[in-house]
Amino acid sequence: MDYQALPPSPELRRFVRCYWAASDVGSNEAPADTVVPDGCAEIIVNVGAPMVQVEGDASHTQPRILLVGEVRQPVKVRPAGNVDLFGIRLTPVGLRTLLRVPAFELVDRAFDVMDVADQRLRTGLLRLGSALPRMRPKLADELLLGMISSHRQLDTLVWRVADTMESSDGRCNVSELAAKGGITVRQLERRFLLQVGIPPRALMSVLRFRRVLASLDARMPAWAHVAASCGYHDQSHLIRDFKRYTGMSPRAFLGDAHPFGDLFLPDRS
Repeated sequence: MDYQALPPSPELRRFVRCYWAASDVGSNEAPADTVVPDGCAEIIVNVGAPMVQVEGDASHTQPRILLVGEVRQPVKVRPAGNVDLFGIRLTPVGLRTLLRVPAFELVDRAFDVMDVADQRLRTGLLRLGSALPRMRPKLADELLLGMISSHRQLDTLVWRVADTMESSDGRCNVSELAAKGGITVRQLERRFLLQVGIPPRALMSVLRFRRVLASLDARMPAWAHVAASCGYHDQSHLIRDFKRYTGMSPRAFLGDAHPFGDLFLPDRS
């Protein structure tokens, strides 16, 4: 998989983690790949062959321009041919800033952008899809800068808390973060649901597990050491999260290749 990540305009850093492009010579016989929750919503423009989402024995074709909110469960996808994708990887607060829809309405689901975005975003993303690959980051900057300047939906307290969670890989204390912001944990939870879509502890859990996957450099690592270094109570706690976020045991997950799913690990952006 040929992959490239590019930074957004500095004015967008609070809202956009990166732009990315992925291409590959694919086949409609390719196996399904597991994409693990990573704490970031995504807008993905597919210029290549359709991507197929697999759910048990069933499958369906994903929309050409896909919006994925915060997710807390694995998703299996496979290309139906050549891969040509352009992605906008958002920060936890980015989705609410771009779409005026409450973020909790977009959790654990993928949407056709044409069904949830306003006309300005729909038109801009269609333009991205028809542009030359080298022009897409510039066009994305222009589109998102214009939308953010007009929407102004950012909750700066939630942004600061989410940024602290990301920088610490989920190893922080929600009560302390709320107190530092001068609000109660319950107030912070309500504001998180609106801006991020999931509660603070749920985001922390996803970020902590994201760091686990990014830190693995062996097929059979020392799990007790990984658990301790990534902020888990013990090895069994880590194993439970492995099954929750990948849908399989560590041995089964690490025994498979994940060319598409690995694009969403933090060392890629």
